Amino acid sequence: MVTFGQPINFAVSVSQSYGGRYEDRLEVVLEDIQLRKQFVISRSLRAIVGSKADHELLKPKAPYVPRTRQTRQPETTVVEGVLPPALNVIPWKVSLPHAEIPRHVSAILSRGSLVDIIKNVRTVFLPRVLNSDSYARHFKHLLWFEEFRMECVSFERIIIRRFSDTSFPDTI
Repeated sequence: MVTFGQPINFAVSVSQSYGGRYEDRLEVVLEDIQLRKQFVISRSLRAIVGSKADHELLKPKAPYVPRTRQTRQPETTVVEGVLPPALNVIPWKVSLPHAEIPRHVSAILSRGSLVDIIKNVRTVFLPRVLNSDSYARHFKHLLWFEEFRMECVSFERIIIRRFSDTSFPDTI
């Protein structure tokens, strides 16, 4: 019989045939006699099984002291790496056709503010749940979005380069 407010001491023994760290859960099932209901008290247990002599031998000799941080000097001399092989080294049998971004995708990506575009993309193109049925469609659309963005960036670079070139007149 267990009474309220009185501590109970009991021993738990761990038996393992080999050493190491172990974790388990102790569940004690008790019953309230007045309410006639059972309840569980669950606690996690951790044990290290091994030789006490080995444990004493592996103890640290001094407390850990972290290294002091030092300021890094900026890199001034950089050695250029080896360039990767050219893309035309592999003899392709057939060249792949250019995959155009569908018009309905580029239309949504080119209209409105960034917040509106993100909202439209999430509601129209991206699935609500990413699972084995929807991942192909999800990543197909992500590739189109990335391709659209890359086309916009390359177009912006051409415009900037054209207007920064001094050989062109100031007016168009």
